[in-house]
Amino acid sequence: MPIFIVGQDMRFTSIEGTQSVINTMLEDNMGYIWAGTQDGLYRYDGYEFKTFKRIPNDTNSLSDNFIWCLHQSNNGLIWVGTNGGGLNYYNPITNKFFRFTSKSDNDVLTSGIIKCITEDKSGNLYLGTESGLYIYNHASKKTEHYTEGSNGLKNNRVFSVLIDIENNVWVGTFGGGLHLFQKETKKFIQYLDVLPSGNLLKEESVFIRTLFQDKFGNLWVGTGGAGLQQFNIKSRKFNEFADPGSGKAVGIYHINQSEDDRLWIASMDGLFIYDFATKEFTHYYHEEDNPYSLSNNRIRFVLIGKNNINWIGTDGMGINVYKKLSNQFKHYTKNNRDSLPLIGNEVMAFCEDSKENIWIATLDGISVCDKNKKVIKNYRLNENKIHDRILSLHVDKEGLIWIGSWGGGVNFYNPETKEFSKPFNTENPINNTTIMGNTILDMEEDNYNNIWIATLDGLSVYNKNEQKFINYTTLDGLTSNSINCIYYDSLKNVLWIGTNNGVNLFDIHKRVVTEKIQSKGKDGELSNNTIYSINKDSKGFFWIASGNGLNKYDTQSKSVISYYEKDGMCSDMIFSVIEDNDDNIWLTSGNGLIKFSPINLDKDENLFKNYLPVDGIQDKEFNQGAYYKRKDGEILIGGVNGYNAFYPSQIKTNTNPPKIYLTSFKIFEKEVALDTNIAFKKHLELSYQDKFFSFEFVALDYLFPSKNLYSYKLEGLDDEWSPPSNRRFVSYSNLPGGNYVFRVRACNNDGFWNNEGTAIHIKIIPPFWKTNLFYATCILILILSVVVYNRLRTQKIKKEKKILEQKVKERTRELAEKNRDILSSIQYAKRIQEAILPPLEQIYQHFPKSFILYKPKDIVSGDFYWFAEKNGKKIIAAVDCTGHGVPGAFMSMIGHNILNQIVIENAVTDAAEILNLLNKAIITSLKQEGGNKQETRDGMDVALCIIDTTKREVQFSGAYRPLYILRKNELERIEGNKFPIGGLKTVENKTFSAVTVKLNEGETIYMFSDGYADQFGGTEGKKFMVKRFRDVLLEISDLSMNGQQRKLDELFNKWKGNYEQVDDILIIGIKF
Repeated sequence: MPIFIVGQDMRFTSIEGTQSVINTMLEDNMGYIWAGTQDGLYRYDGYEFKTFKRIPNDTNSLSDNFIWCLHQSNNGLIWVGTNGGGLNYYNPITNKFFRFTSKSDNDVLTSGIIKCITEDKSGNLYLGTESGLYIYNHASKKTEHYTEGSNGLKNNRVFSVLIDIENNVWVGTFGGGLHLFQKETKKFIQYLDVLPSGNLLKEESVFIRTLFQDKFGNLWVGTGGAGLQQFNIKSRKFNEFADPGSGKAVGIYHINQSEDDRLWIASMDGLFIYDFATKEFTHYYHEEDNPYSLSNNRIRFVLIGKNNINWIGTDGMGINVYKKLSNQFKHYTKNNRDSLPLIGNEVMAFCEDSKENIWIATLDGISVCDKNKKVIKNYRLNENKIHDRILSLHVDKEGLIWIGSWGGGVNFYNPETKEFSKPFNTENPINNTTIMGNTILDMEEDNYNNIWIATLDGLSVYNKNEQKFINYTTLDGLTSNSINCIYYDSLKNVLWIGTNNGVNLFDIHKRVVTEKIQSKGKDGELSNNTIYSINKDSKGFFWIASGNGLNKYDTQSKSVISYYEKDGMCSDMIFSVIEDNDDNIWLTSGNGLIKFSPINLDKDENLFKNYLPVDGIQDKEFNQGAYYKRKDGEILIGGVNGYNAFYPSQIKTNTNPPKIYLTSFKIFEKEVALDTNIAFKKHLELSYQDKFFSFEFVALDYLFPSKNLYSYKLEGLDDEWSPPSNRRFVSYSNLPGGNYVFRVRACNNDGFWNNEGTAIHIKIIPPFWKTNLFYATCILILILSVVVYNRLRTQKIKKEKKILEQKVKERTRELAEKNRDILSSIQYAKRIQEAILPPLEQIYQHFPKSFILYKPKDIVSGDFYWFAEKNGKKIIAAVDCTGHGVPGAFMSMIGHNILNQIVIENAVTDAAEILNLLNKAIITSLKQEGGNKQETRDGMDVALCIIDTTKREVQFSGAYRPLYILRKNELERIEGNKFPIGGLKTVENKTFSAVTVKLNEGETIYMFSDGYADQFGGTEGKKFMVKRFRDVLLEISDLSMNGQQRKLDELFNKWKGNYEQVDDILIIGIKF
């Protein structure tokens, strides 16, 4: 009889995005995951769900949203059984649905409720419905219908049809039990599980929900209330078999068999897995305090997917998924459902005794486990006589287990007497000697019966023969008294001591420090002086884990090679170093587990592979000292959530290159309706008018989709593949006519590439005026025209040559004179404009820490700065007038004069009121009130500040211009009003507002026009843009104000390069 056990060792994760009740699932031959629910059909690609639902008046959509069953036939069609909408199928090539209903020309059903779909070798579909069994041949469109009472069928409610390996058709009815359908005679034979008396063994055994034949030929029957049954196909009898409810008859919804040959059984009471080898049922269920348990106990469906990924459909909580490769690290916590749980989750250290028992130190005491990780004993303070907070463990050569605590000192356990010794600490001397400190982080035994002990107060050594302590501190040459770890090199009789200030090499015989390895900020030294772990590999190199990187130390050359996050590690905080039996280095860190493969140093392969909690490790954060390599090579690692145990050689990588498909094709961001699904499309023909198009694509690998990488190129445009990234779309614009091939490839989370990828040929038809025929015709016409023209014009040209030359000389002379006059006028206008601008010395006198970057586009400028002092307040403005050059200069003079009138003459010192009066004056001056035939759009954008330097207050008002404030290394933006000064009346009743801000010493304000950000330049001739301007202000914020002005000017000239300056530039910076 089977054995029933509770097991929560498997990690399930939930996937959101579907309706909560999953009736059925399917992995199609492309690799997509389909889920049929009570409210639509969903297709999953590892990133998102695409939903298919009934669309009124669209016959190419589903006929009903309630989906009971799915089946993909041999020809690739995906058949959909609905709850009232009859039979549908989806054609992946056309990306459309086709409906079968009782009212259609193809009358395949008399009931619209399809509960199951099965296909035989001839392509016949067997449809289980609420009104009997249908057999439908899609090729001939013929249908056979069998109902209750006809040909021996005992019930119309056909919930499951199975065709076994011998091509027998088994029919499970919900109320009439199991039937065998005989194809030759068209008769049904009923089989029931009955007692010798003829009565049913279980009354509810006739209510069959599902049938399944395993790889060994057994027929399994899942019932609605009588649990699981096993039927012997050869003897035509039911076997005696206990259902997975261990006597409790559970309802079975679905049965499947995984790649490791175990049965997965979906029930109303969780998931049951049956192991044929051990004859054990393992029960998995929902736990509130376990995020990796099933999300719901009502399981409706189990889909055995490819690559050891299984999908579980629940009744009310959507889809759960189990990934075998993310369950390779066995995880043990105090929450494990063992008779004696682990004493605590904060694991600090391990050791293994002579009986292969594992001792586990936690901050709640000590747990002792057998070699199978089953806890056999827990020791708390009242038993271990030292402390609950245990930090370190060590087994000496005599088999004594030494225990180091957090604040309680050290003692040992004698397995022979089964007693703990009294503690050795600073309060309990032994032979007039005491240990150096009470917090013990590590212990080692040398060749001379001494136990070396790392404490936070120095190094202690306990002579077991003399029963005395000797202590060493910085007074004896150590670089620090805080000792985190020690490693004994028995070959050289040297103790390696890891401290908070580097590594010390201590000679055991001479009892002196012989070498110090530290970081002094130079290359070739330790990456960091905080040392957490030291280990020696099989080649004689020492690996040193630090608070900022991993170090490889060569004792021969005294050289150090350091590795960091930038080299591929998930963290720079390394807590432990362990070498496995295959020369790989395993590192625990503050952000995950790291596998380092030094063998790949000479190969073009990744050095590091990172494992995170999604891979099955206990948490991303591990603890210092919580690592151990057992005698058989198994590695134990502990952290804040228990510990993991694994054999490195058994940690498999994902070697399956993912399938890749195009999923979308858009022109101008609009999906293009194609005659064929873009995934199957091989050729596209586009017009030159399709100037912007894009592709989306997906790699179907569900282990860790977020780690899948993509690379693509457009042959005919790109010479190289794009750098690998997780970006799943690409856009192209303004391609010339011609032939192209778009290719995309992808790799899975472990870097295995599908280099073949997928490709689509693209032909872009150029406009007729860019075709070769048009070019040839134009060239021919041009040649003929030139010949004719030359012959007709040669004489006339010669005749008029002298006249023309004379006229050119006269005109050139006149133009030169006029140009000189115009230039002289503009230069004079420049002097006038410069004269009305406030002297920079005056502004710098009032604002010693300031700068004004002023670069007109032309000789005269449409941008100007303005300054005045009135009533103890300093008013400064950055103004950007419409246009540049002479028109802008006229506007700047008007604006300058009006500002003088408002502030200097009328003594207005309110920022908003100044802009309101300026706006009114500009509108009046330029006759923009409306009704004027010469109405202009001219105006200006303004950033104006009234500064009270004594109070460090700034009142700001803006017209289309903001104010930037640099404080605490962040740039704060204060928006101005979203309308300009003057211009056409697009905004009724414009009223400007003001904002007052307090500034602290060292904070800076910036006002500016839009000329700097609008400048074209760089390698691609693009605008500088406001975001880059903001980044520049942050980058130069540490410079003096003069330095900022120079840097802004240098950067502008470098960006502009050979491009023309597009606008006037004005930037004002004031530091308080």
